[in-house]
This record gives sequence, structure tokens and C-alpha cells, in this order.
Amino acid sequence: MEAVQIDYELETPLDQMPALTPFETGTDLLHLLAITADLEQFRDAKARKVDWRVHSVSGTSAALRSISEPDVASRAALSLVRGFNEAEETEQLPRGWNLRVGQRAARVASRLGDDDNTGLRLSVHGPDDVRAHVTRRAGRHLKSATDLRITSYGSVVGVLGRVTAKGKQRTAALWSDLTGRRIDVRFGEQHVEEMRNAWAHSHVEVTGVLHENVSGQVLRVNLDSLRVLDRERVNLSEALPHGFYPEMTGGLGAREYLRLVRGEG
Repeated sequence: MEAVQIDYELETPLDQMPALTPFETGTDLLHLLAITADLEQFRDAKARKVDWRVHSVSGTSAALRSISEPDVASRAALSLVRGFNEAEETEQLPRGWNLRVGQRAARVASRLGDDDNTGLRLSVHGPDDVRAHVTRRAGRHLKSATDLRITSYGSVVGVLGRVTAKGKQRTAALWSDLTGRRIDVRFGEQHVEEMRNAWAHSHVEVTGVLHENVSGQVLRVNLDSLRVLDRERVNLSEALPHGFYPEMTGGLGAREYLRLVRGEG
């Protein structure tokens, strides 16, 4: 598989922002790529590290090229650039990102220009070509998307990703069956073995305090209990009632809400 390259160009006039250089922007992008690469390996017991190098620098533009793990590098780069595209259009956290990526990306975008003629241009060259034009608008959207101001109690059903239980940082990733988006799960010491054992199963139901943003995205769960589900019997109609609350469904029941989502009447 070929090496993956990300080209980037700063278009923001210096009088609209604190001075940025291609080197500083490249450093920010490298940090983001390291996180997205880890997220893209959510079912692997141990993540593979991708090494990147600055390939060329010219004025306000430069390029980063992967020199290892091209398959992971490609997924990480595509996730980053597509995520910035999403962030320009909506106040939702981009698919596949977690809060850590969203918060760092918000800081990067907040230092850019504020209109369509300024900002940061990104493009991925590899098996797939993807482009993004990032402005300060994405920073505002991401700041809103990572502000978890709403809490409730309920459950989420999904596929459990890598479980980290080192020190006080006990977290796991859950990909929701309902939205297909990543949710961070935080758990206590009493749940460590239970979470490790559940990792080998396809579906789980996580119950606890749900934290969501103003767009209604549940992005974090503080775990109270965990239930491993029978893969053959799991479907959305069975799973949804455990996590329903009026703000999410408008008061509709599970089957009525699914029919609405599917456009069935």
C-alpha cells in the first residue's frame, strides 16, 4: 500500500489571527493524527503507531507523509479531514471522533480566519482523495459539540471497543447501534474485570449517567452496570427502550420512533 500524504495550506491573513506557521500547524495536525489513528483501531488489543514526516515546506504550505502503517495512516487521515468537513457544517461531533479530538481540533480551528477566503486547506492523497476547507466556524461548532451540558440516566447498546484500565484512566469506546457514533465510557475499579471480559463479545448494553451536547449527541456514559447481549437476538427495537427519554424521541415509543427514522410513515 502506498504512503499517505496530507497537504495543508494556511490562507488566513496575519492581521486576523495570532501568527501561525506551517510548522506549528503541522505539529497540531500530527497530534490530531495520532489520536485518530488510535481511534481507528478500536477493536485491536494494541494500537499500531503511525510515523509521519514533514515532506515539504513552501511559504504557507507544507505536507505530511506517512512512513509506516499505511493502512492505519489512511484511515486516520481520512477521519481527520472528513471530520473537519463535517465540523464546518454542523455543531455535532464528527463521526468516529471522540471528545479529545473534538476539543483539540476546536483549538486549532479557533486560530484560523472566519470567512470562505481564509482558513486552512487540507487534502489527502492516497487510495482516496479527500479535501477540506477549515475556518473558525468549525472551531465554534466543535466547541459547542464538545460542551456536555445535558445529563440524563439511561442505556446505550453497541459494540465495545478497546478497554483501557491503567491507573485512574479507566475508559472504553462504544460504537452505538442507533447512531453508529463513538461514545466514551468511563467506569470504576469495580467494573474492570467485567469490562475486559465483555470486550470479546459483539454487543453490550451500558447503563449509567448519559452526557450529551446541545445537538442531542450522547458522547459519554459514566457506567453503573454492563450487560452482555445475545448477538442473535439483539436488534434496535429491543435495544432502544433502555436508552429512550422524551428529549430524544419526542415522546415516541421504540417502534414508532424507528418507523419515523426510516421514513416509513
